[in-house]
Amino acid sequence: MRLIFISREQYPHGGAASNRHMAFAKGLLELGHQVVFVLLEKQSSDIVDFVYQNIHFKSAVTQEFNNKKIPLSSKLFSYFRLIRNARQIIMTLSEREKFDAIVILSRWNKDIIPFLWISRSLKLKAVHERTEYPFIHCKKTVIGRLSLAINLNLLIPRFDGLFVINHVLEEYFRKYAGANQPIEIINMIVDPSRFKQSAQKRILNYSYITYCGTLNDKKDGVDILLKAYIQVLSRGEIPGSLKLVLIGEYEENSFRESLMQLIENSGYSDNIVFTGKVNRDDMPGYLCHAEALLLARPNSKQAEGGFPTKLGEYLATGKPVILTNTGEVGYFLKDGINAFIAEPGSIESFASKIGLVFSNYEMALEVGRKGELLVQKEFNYFHEALKLEKFIEEL
Repeated sequence: MRLIFISREQYPHGGAASNRHMAFAKGLLELGHQVVFVLLEKQSSDIVDFVYQNIHFKSAVTQEFNNKKIPLSSKLFSYFRLIRNARQIIMTLSEREKFDAIVILSRWNKDIIPFLWISRSLKLKAVHERTEYPFIHCKKTVIGRLSLAINLNLLIPRFDGLFVINHVLEEYFRKYAGANQPIEIINMIVDPSRFKQSAQKRILNYSYITYCGTLNDKKDGVDILLKAYIQVLSRGEIPGSLKLVLIGEYEENSFRESLMQLIENSGYSDNIVFTGKVNRDDMPGYLCHAEALLLARPNSKQAEGGFPTKLGEYLATGKPVILTNTGEVGYFLKDGINAFIAEPGSIESFASKIGLVFSNYEMALEVGRKGELLVQKEFNYFHEALKLEKFIEEL
C-alpha cells in the first residue's frame, strides 16, 4: 500500500502523538508499505521536505499568521493556500503511482473537510484516527458546540474507517459512525528497540525516579506525584540521595508558580530536578536509567478516553512503573504483577507504592520485567502495524 498521513504534529521531535504516529509508520514500512506525511504546521526545523528513519515528511506550510492583529482575510488566505499546497503535494505524489488511502490524524474540522473531499476526488480510502474524546478540546461556546456536532454527525460517518486507541472510544464513536463503518482498536503503541537499556547512554550521573510529559495537574497529576515523593522522602522510605527528575515543559505559568512554592516549602529543592523539554532521541537515555517511572493521572474524562503513550515507553524500559488506575489501565496491567497501581487522586496511595518499590527493589525489578513482556505482546509497534495494515486493506 501507499499511504498519506495528514498531521499537525511536530516531527521527529514532537510529543506523544508524533511518537505514536512514527511507531506505526515504522511498522508499516517494515511490512513493505510506503508512508508519506503531509504536514500542516510549521516544524521546528525550516526544512520543508525531510526523511527521518526512512519516513518521508513534506510540509505544506509557506507562511503563518499567528499574530492577532493580522486581518482575518489574510488568515483565511493563508489557510486556503495551505490546503492548496497540500493538495498539490498529494497530486504530484499520485502522478508517480496511485495511493491507496489518506489517513487524517488531525481532529480539526478545518482539516477533515478538505481532505475528505480530496480523498473522494482522487478515489482514495479516507481513514481517521481518534485517541481522545472529541469534546475534551471543544470550546464551551455556541460555535464550539456547533463544531462538535458537525464533526460527530456529519464528518465522522463519511470516513471509510476509523481507528481508536481503546474500547471506550470505540463504543463512543460507534454511536456516530455509519451503519457499516468499520472501527478498529489500534492500541497504545511503542517501539521497544528504542528502550533497550544496554543500548542507551546514561545521561544523569545520580540515582533518580522520573516523570516525562507536560507538567500539569489536571491531566497527569504532577502535583500529586511530587507530594507523594516528598512524603516518602521525609519518612525515610526511600534513600535520601534518590532524586525526582521531571522531564517536560509547563502547561501553565500558574501551575509552575504553585509547584515552585510547594518545592520551596518542602525543604527538598535540591532533590528535585527539572530538565525542560528533551529531544526525542535523548528520551530513552533518561527513562532507561531511572530507578522507577511515575504517572499519577487523576480521574477525568480525558483519562477515561485516552491511553498514555508514555506508559508504553515506561514499561518498555523493564523498570518498575508506578501509576494510577485510570481509563483502561486495569484492562492490561495488574498491581504487583506487571506494574504498581495506586488509587487516582490519592497522595498516600501513590506514596505507598513508591515506598513498596524501594522496600524490595529486586521484587520491583521482576514486576518491571513482566511489564516489559506485556509491551512485546500488547503494545508492540509491529503487531499494531499488522492490525492497521489489515484494517485499511479490508476497507
